[in-house]
Amino acid sequence: MRWAIKIGEDWEVSAMKVRTYRQPGLRGWIRLLIQGLLGFCLVMGLMWHQGGAVQGQEPDPVMAISWQETAVPYRGERGDRTFYCPAAGQLGPLWGSDLYADDSSICTAAVHAGLITVMDGGAIAIRLLPGTINYPSSSQNDVSSATKPASLGSFTFTTLHDPIAGVVKVDGDAVPIQVAAWDTPAVAYGRRQGEAIALYCPPNGAIAAVWGDETYRDASSICSAAVHAEQITVTGGGTVAIQVLPGQSSYAASTAAGVSSMAYGEAQGSFEFVRY
Repeated sequence: MRWAIKIGEDWEVSAMKVRTYRQPGLRGWIRLLIQGLLGFCLVMGLMWHQGGAVQGQEPDPVMAISWQETAVPYRGERGDRTFYCPAAGQLGPLWGSDLYADDSSICTAAVHAGLITVMDGGAIAIRLLPGTINYPSSSQNDVSSATKPASLGSFTFTTLHDPIAGVVKVDGDAVPIQVAAWDTPAVAYGRRQGEAIALYCPPNGAIAAVWGDETYRDASSICSAAVHAEQITVTGGGTVAIQVLPGQSSYAASTAAGVSSMAYGEAQGSFEFVRY
């Protein structure tokens, strides 16, 4: 016996058996295209899962919060959220250990867990979980939590993905970008005189007190002073770089970019914005 291959409408005799191969029609091409797209999506999904190998992915959104902020507004939600606790904080109520009742202060729990300090603050990520019974008390990192019999919601801490991935270069030196709340003053960085500090001010901020013009009193809100200095806007936010300086004998008042700064006498510390 011989066999033949049929390509389109033409036959080719070759051996012992007859087989027919048809060129794919429109449906066949569509099926092949869909299979290719599914394979591509699978590969991209694996790359994403294995550490964000896909270039250009968005960083985790960051919310600057006060030290009294709790996870109660997110009760019933599941998943992770990233927050920034400003420097020079004040401890709030806390229930639990490792797993915290959602009416606990998020920033205080982060200090208790050893992730940040009251003095420096920092970025943290929490995982929202259902409520449970029996949140035990414990003392660690100079913070004591209380016992709570039950809560409708819980949270724990999880891996922090870099919220503001990157650095800026000031005078050739790489300066990591931190996240600032809109009421964060430069006094929190007073022990770093002469250093450049890069800060990210989140969008849609609220103007706080500012003293000075070009050179600002260290008690001024850095983000608000940045608006006054026309470095960023309230709605857009953005990254700024400051240099911490010694105090001056006086600070002038002025109005710029819709922000009015106040005059002040002698202060212990100052700051100015620097180019990057």
